[in-house]
Amino acid sequence: MEIEIFNAVLIGDIYDGDNWVKSHTSLSKKDILDWVNTSIDTLASEWGVNKTTHKYGEVIDGKNDYSVFKTVSESDITSSDDTIHNQDLILEDNNTNRVFCLLTRSVVDLSKNVYNGHEFVDLGLPSGLKWATCNVGATSPEQAGLYFAWGETTGYTDEQVKKGERVFDKISYKASGISADLTLEQDAAHACMGGKWRMPTKDEWQELIDNCNDAWTDDYNGTGVSGYIFTSKVNGNSVFFPAAGACYGSSVEETGQDGFYSSTSRYSFLYAWGLGFHYEYRGLCFNYLRYSGKSVRGVWKSK
Repeated sequence: MEIEIFNAVLIGDIYDGDNWVKSHTSLSKKDILDWVNTSIDTLASEWGVNKTTHKYGEVIDGKNDYSVFKTVSESDITSSDDTIHNQDLILEDNNTNRVFCLLTRSVVDLSKNVYNGHEFVDLGLPSGLKWATCNVGATSPEQAGLYFAWGETTGYTDEQVKKGERVFDKISYKASGISADLTLEQDAAHACMGGKWRMPTKDEWQELIDNCNDAWTDDYNGTGVSGYIFTSKVNGNSVFFPAAGACYGSSVEETGQDGFYSSTSRYSFLYAWGLGFHYEYRGLCFNYLRYSGKSVRGVWKSK
């Protein structure tokens, strides 16, 4: 069974001349879809808005001297009554009397544990977080997938790295100016997987460790690939992380021996937090060189 998850963004003026007011506490899905389909040309020409690329929570710069708008609370459609509920929605502008709405859509297949085209596993974690079963860029759990420098959203295969198509060093690093934890725009999982997929924080890596039993394997499901299996203490479901190594310069090192997985959490100008493991150890590490190429695993939750 597939269900649709909708995120709505209201854009416009809710200043009544005297006070800031709240607007559209409830909107039907049909009304929003009808409005988006009939008004997108106006949005694109007058506000520079693209319904396929602007997501919930983004700051949008209006054209023609309009002010900057932003939402400060989340909106979603509940499966029970098919209504979008907006709590404490405030928009910043007093130049027009128009209220706009944009809608983004993603799909969850409950029968196959697939969200937005990517398979996930529910480990029964306290946060409700779901983990992707594969690395970003992989199509099965044992595949290494792509390697990313921290804060960059373009990944490379081991073959591309070995051919010199990307050199993972300080000179080639494009995200050295990031001085805080990653935003969605800087998140490789979100860029590659879409929807609500994103990279885990260091605390979410710790939640996985705390709520699972883990074991090293030299041969995951007969594939010959080594790595760590995390099995939920709550429901017995499991997720596998291959020992895909890491990229330094134009080489992929420690494949089959170690795994290095990024988080969104910054540690310093040079380092970022992540999960690290080899056959006799696994845990959070803060000394991951940001410019090295590491594996990325996506996570998501419905709310």
